[in-house]
Amino acid sequence: MNTAYREEPAAASCARCGWPTTEGAVLSTHHTSEGWVRYRRCPCGSVTIELVQLDERRTVHA
Repeated sequence: MNTAYREEPAAASCARCGWPTTEGAVLSTHHTSEGWVRYRRCPCGSVTIELVQLDERRTVHA
């Protein structure tokens, strides 16, 4: 992980079980023109998609 880009604490939780999305296992991370897209799997099996925008240093949960 590149520590040059810091993320804001995420307050998002899984829509299915309420578990914090930051606690989920990272499945993959991909660079895009908007930043990084990260896929996480919640312990309940649900997948969350996050957009980490580098210039604003914030995470957007989808």
